Amino acid sequence: MADVTGIEPEEWALWRAFLVSHAQVSRRIDAQLHRDSGLAQGEYATMTSILEAPGRRLRVGQIAAALGWEKSRASHLVGRMERRGLLAREVCADDARATDITVTPEGRRAYLGAVRGHAAEVRRVFLDHVRPEERAVVTDVLTRVLDNLGPTP
Repeated sequence: MADVTGIEPEEWALWRAFLVSHAQVSRRIDAQLHRDSGLAQGEYATMTSILEAPGRRLRVGQIAAALGWEKSRASHLVGRMERRGLLAREVCADDARATDITVTPEGRRAYLGAVRGHAAEVRRVFLDHVRPEERAVVTDVLTRVLDNLGPTP
């Protein structure tokens, strides 16, 4: 097959292992979050991004960049989370024309209720299977792949 594609069989095996493991890990994490807290991965990741941001506020475009999503997709998610009482929109202190997104007290409770179970599942399905001496290598490889892709359009 490498004659046609320029990709060796062991490279195809690596690619397929990445695709399948990513999909299965993602499904497992999403199921755990939903079962234990009622949150989806995107919701949890959105609140993580906001809570880790300076001032604990972000604009929708910043949320989209943090998630690697298009702005319209992030905007729809923020709207759904706002309707559920997890997020709120506030006038930006630096630019009255802009809107910041913040986590509400209800959203913070939901997030904090999800953290332990989420961390345990991340450890169980991913971290426990990466040896300590492999961590830097795996991080380096994935970071190079992401850096090569550049910012999300």
